[in-house]
Amino acid sequence: MRVRFATAALLLAGAHAQAPATPDATEFVLEGRVVDMRGEPVPLANIAVTIPGAESVVVARGTADGDGFFRIGHVPPASERWTVTATSEGRAPTAAWIWAPPQPVRFVQPDAAMVRGVLRRRDGTPVAAAPVRATSQGSCLQGRRVDGVTDREGQFVLRGVALGPAEVAAVVPGQGLALRTIAVPGDVVCDLAPLDAPTTTLQIRIAGVPAEQRDGVTVLVLPYGTRRALEFPPPWDQVARLGDGDLVEWTPVPQVEYQVRPMSATLAFEPGELKMRAGAESCRMQFTARPRDDSVQRCAARVVDTQGKPLAGVRVGLSMPGGGYRSFATSADDGSLAFTSTVGPGSQMVLYSADQHWVLEWQIPGGALARGECHMTFDPKTTVELRALAACAATGTVLLPDERPAAHVRVVLEVHDVRHLPVRWLAIARTTTDRAGRYRMGGLYPDGDLRVVVSGPDGDAIGDEFQFDEGRAVTEQAPLRLRPAATVEGVLRIGGEPAPGIRVGLRVDQPVGPWSSDRLQVVTDRTGRFRFVGVPGGACTLTVRPGIEDEAEPHPDAEVTVATLDVPAGGRRMSDVELPRR
Repeated sequence: MRVRFATAALLLAGAHAQAPATPDATEFVLEGRVVDMRGEPVPLANIAVTIPGAESVVVARGTADGDGFFRIGHVPPASERWTVTATSEGRAPTAAWIWAPPQPVRFVQPDAAMVRGVLRRRDGTPVAAAPVRATSQGSCLQGRRVDGVTDREGQFVLRGVALGPAEVAAVVPGQGLALRTIAVPGDVVCDLAPLDAPTTTLQIRIAGVPAEQRDGVTVLVLPYGTRRALEFPPPWDQVARLGDGDLVEWTPVPQVEYQVRPMSATLAFEPGELKMRAGAESCRMQFTARPRDDSVQRCAARVVDTQGKPLAGVRVGLSMPGGGYRSFATSADDGSLAFTSTVGPGSQMVLYSADQHWVLEWQIPGGALARGECHMTFDPKTTVELRALAACAATGTVLLPDERPAAHVRVVLEVHDVRHLPVRWLAIARTTTDRAGRYRMGGLYPDGDLRVVVSGPDGDAIGDEFQFDEGRAVTEQAPLRLRPAATVEGVLRIGGEPAPGIRVGLRVDQPVGPWSSDRLQVVTDRTGRFRFVGVPGGACTLTVRPGIEDEAEPHPDAEVTVATLDVPAGGRRMSDVELPRR
């Protein structure tokens, strides 16, 4: 069985190495740029801002200018984050989660096409009113989804699917998952039927839920394959509602591993989570609900200053590792603060400073001190002691090679840490410049030598080493001028014809900074063109993936090396690719 998981429903934009604080402002300004897969601006792209849980209500709108730039004022505050979506004619919609205060966001919109087909049962009869989802594959397309619903004849049409490999999936009631991995070089036909693979029944029973609270109970279901997490299409897309009765049942589902976690704002569950091994012919899970005891759900902490005195007014966040659930509290006059969590004792949680003026420090087992994010096991009987240190900030300006402001480029602050050899420099903060090329990275208290690194489509630069002065809250860095970046571009042809929707990779021998990977990937456009921008000068290798990988056995043509190039710094290298038709 071949199923692949897109790590996020949306493409995460901007940097958030430190968790964002709840905003104090009443409105915000959101700016950014929209480009295509070749790095060229997308003019007149439509930008829509919504709030999670109310995606049908647009709270702010904007339009990109002729150079792809946009600026939206009067964006109302959100309790957690915004969802921002860019759309334009002939290209795949692109979305991002944005936290407050919003950083500039760069949208990359690949060319798109239409996928249509018919969903049928095994006997050939059509399936009506069934959700169908296309999920793009590949690192440069990851997280892109397009949804549709079949009509009375089982026909579906999915518009805006990115060119490139994609998985098209649906659930056939009573017969299970229908799934195909296809290439999308343009408009294509993709008929679906249930997979011929071992299945089981996933049955989740939750006892003790009062009838009036059933609508508030959700069940998180995470399926895992042999090599990667899976993604099911609706209505099996991870979260199920208990609804009437005490049973959630999906049947027939693939015989893979399942991780299940009930969730509620008013109830606790025993056990908190269950896993079922892969290959089980029967997959039944039993949970018991009880009224949530806030004293059991409460995570307590105390904040003091460097002299050990209680410190009031420090805002602290609580989250699950990797994000997800978040809660905030502000320390009282005696330094105390408490969070009421939706997860129970024994869960792994993270405490962090949500105040740019303070950095948290705490004692770890053995007596040593740790700084930054406090990873802990949730224990309601323990009060976490936190020490607040006055934070520092680094600010500066980034300039293009011609000394114009470098707008919306990513900036990384690195620390020299000999404890992590052979890695010499470690990234500790990230941000994005504004339209004037300015950046600010706050909430920091690092020891040792530091440097600012910039790398991206417009070029790269590495600043001089420096150290924070504890007596100075803000350290202004000298302006950084980007070195001209190289460009590698060409046309891919297969059998003499332009090949759209094919993944082309570039391995760089000497990447610059953590934002410039040693392996870049793009997808050819409708005319087979590809382009890599922001390439550091030096040797690099051009590769092509003309086939579609299989989870169990990689396609023999999964990756083909087509050229080894020596790219001059700031230069432009043309490299057309000719491949035989298989």
